[in-house]
Amino acid sequence: MRVAIDTSALIKRYIAMQGGEELAALLADATSLHIAPHCRVEMHSAFNRLRLTKQMSAPACRAALAEFELDLVDFQVTPWSAEIESVAIKMLPNSNLRAMDALHVAAALAAGAEQFITSDERQAQAAKRATLVTTFVK
Repeated sequence: MRVAIDTSALIKRYIAMQGGEELAALLADATSLHIAPHCRVEMHSAFNRLRLTKQMSAPACRAALAEFELDLVDFQVTPWSAEIESVAIKMLPNSNLRAMDALHVAAALAAGAEQFITSDERQAQAAKRATLVTTFVK
């Protein structure tokens, strides 16, 4: 199954948090894992925010980022395109989405994802409205 995942869910693959086991089970069925073109930057930002707020030690942050970077070779990064940008922009007036979240949904659509996984409730609702089969991982 072609699976697209956003940052809010993907981070659960690298640190122990609620939803991690559910995510692992979902990813076990994936034949390909797709991420948006900005996901790498968001992952670095999320881990560093956890480190700066003392929710994660510096060594744990470095280890998680190193593991993520190694895994990137197994991910399909959806290339940035005018289509992704246009679809994301069209989603914004009818939702309370943040720009980066709209880009995740648009990238999943561009990748032809058969399933979209997120841990963001607003994004899950927007993805469903965009006709993506969406799984919310708490």
